Amino acid sequence: TIELVTYISEWNNGFEVETEAKLNLKTGEVEHVPRSEEKDTVNFISKDKKKIFFESNRDVPSVQGLYQYNLKTKKVELFHVDSNITSSWAKTEEYKGQHFFVQLKSNTACVLKAIHMKTKKVVDVFTEPNCLIFPVEVLKKDQLLVLCNHERQFLSLAILNLKTKELKYLQKDSWDVEAITLSNDHKQLS
Repeated sequence: TIELVTYISEWNNGFEVETEAKLNLKTGEVEHVPRSEEKDTVNFISKDKKKIFFESNRDVPSVQGLYQYNLKTKKVELFHVDSNITSSWAKTEEYKGQHFFVQLKSNTACVLKAIHMKTKKVVDVFTEPNCLIFPVEVLKKDQLLVLCNHERQFLSLAILNLKTKELKYLQKDSWDVEAITLSNDHKQLS
């Protein structure tokens, strides 16, 4: 049986409730799984296709860490966690062996970091105070497409130069951009 574990949003008494479910890809049947405090979210597969990396709070419910699942040994191991800080792992492609993640300090501040996938070394990428920044996609020429509100009132689309740390906004208006996707050919945004 081929199954996909997913989260399904449903309305219950006027509130949106997310429940874990197994979807049988052959029959289309959905089986709800009893909910726990743990939540695993698949984020990316290693370049060599041997490991799946996912964020989870399985060890400490208040802390989101990065775990790896080895497809050969079927073992789950903690890859990286910073205590007392919520981390959100980006779904961008690897950049020079690194993967990006955001550590939320509060509702109005976060830090963009990178972790090297082999050495596990963590480096700060963008650390401006009192702003939000979320990676969207790695671009050519050491650039990262991001959503950021540094020195702005709203989240705006920008390009962060990963060498110089220079942030260049692509929008001149003051619209809040909450989510964006780049096409596979890197020519269109939606």
